[in-house]
Amino acid sequence: DEQLDLATFGIAQLDDDGAIVALNHQGTALLNTDKNTALDKILFHLVLPDTDVATQFDEGISAGKLDTVLPVEGGFTVHLFRHGKSRTNWSLLRKQEGGEA
Repeated sequence: DEQLDLATFGIAQLDDDGAIVALNHQGTALLNTDKNTALDKILFHLVLPDTDVATQFDEGISAGKLDTVLPVEGGFTVHLFRHGKSRTNWSLLRKQEGGEA
């Protein structure tokens, strides 16, 4: 987790169900939560509850190809992707220009 905290944007590692298994400091700020509260929570329930992103995520996991960027209320974007070689899932949380954390 210390290496993740070096990033200037939020990073969350997700399991194949979309649950947060690691989250850096910048991610907790953007999600307005603390790390202990966020761990094991489904990311989509926290930031995109009224969308079909869970379906897109599941389809991407099944296909082994996930790479999508979605705007989130609150002034940031969520970039979901799957690293094929390591078979790990990641979410990059970035503040939009003029957005609030």
